[in-house]
Amino acid sequence: MKPSREIRDLVLGFVHDFANADPNLTELFSNSDVTVFIGTDPAEFITGGREARALLAKQVGEIGKLKIDPGTIAALEEGNVGWASHQMTASLPGGGSTDIRGTFVFHREDGEWRIVQMHWSIGRANVAVLGRDLTTAIEELADLVNHEQPELAAVTSPEGTVTILFTDIEGSTATNESLGDDAFLPLLLEHHEIVRNRTEWAGGTVVKSQGDGFMLAFSSARRGVECAVAIQRDVSAFDIRFKVRMGLHTGEPHRHVGDFYGRDVAYAARIAGVAQGGEILVSSLVKSLVEPSGSVLFERPRDLELKGFEGSHRVFSVGWSSS
Repeated sequence: MKPSREIRDLVLGFVHDFANADPNLTELFSNSDVTVFIGTDPAEFITGGREARALLAKQVGEIGKLKIDPGTIAALEEGNVGWASHQMTASLPGGGSTDIRGTFVFHREDGEWRIVQMHWSIGRANVAVLGRDLTTAIEELADLVNHEQPELAAVTSPEGTVTILFTDIEGSTATNESLGDDAFLPLLLEHHEIVRNRTEWAGGTVVKSQGDGFMLAFSSARRGVECAVAIQRDVSAFDIRFKVRMGLHTGEPHRHVGDFYGRDVAYAARIAGVAQGGEILVSSLVKSLVEPSGSVLFERPRDLELKGFEGSHRVFSVGWSSS
């Protein structure tokens, strides 16, 4: 199998037509009786190309135009079969936005690619579906740190605080599959080098790494945020397909070592876990420590529920750009 620019462009065009309420987007569907369209509503499981075309054309007219960020599209092909995945963000008619994940299966018919299966879904938390949360890669990394409780004296500020930064690559498994091991591994190693170099540049330390995830520590909240921004800019410059998500929080390990590893480290990990690819989220405490410097732009706050912590927690997104 190989990456497919042709299929990627077809998916991008499909999303563009959907955003502009263009009913001609349905022409990309195969007329085969085995074509399947699975939408975001439980009732949207349609078999048959003609039926799928008719339903989607009607839905496009009902929804109208939308503002959509198509996000990252991964596309592959082999022989007469192709497939793609993507995550787009759609602004909703009633306000707000939602992330929609999509997969496509294509088949070449008379020299033209046609959709034989499309599935769009709106992600729901595991706890809402299964009645419980499942461990994430970032949480597993935090658990390892909690178990080992490494010495952080070298990155403790004179006030006794340490700022923790968790970072990992969103959708790294899917990116690996789309690129193949030979292409993905050199990029992953470059990502690791960027994280380590920027951590050293900011005067921090790599506490723990596993897979594509890192826990970093800094004596200064400002330097921790500046390091996060620098990593985002460097990674986006070398490959836009790598979307890094980050979360920062500040704690006091010298007072309550066990509580610091059990709570503050976990808190930073939870914040990173709710960040989207390319996003830096910080706790209210980090914002209050960094904002007086005027060197960091904070965007509007978000009130979120964090696994293992009661109530609503306010986090802030850090503004950054690749320029």
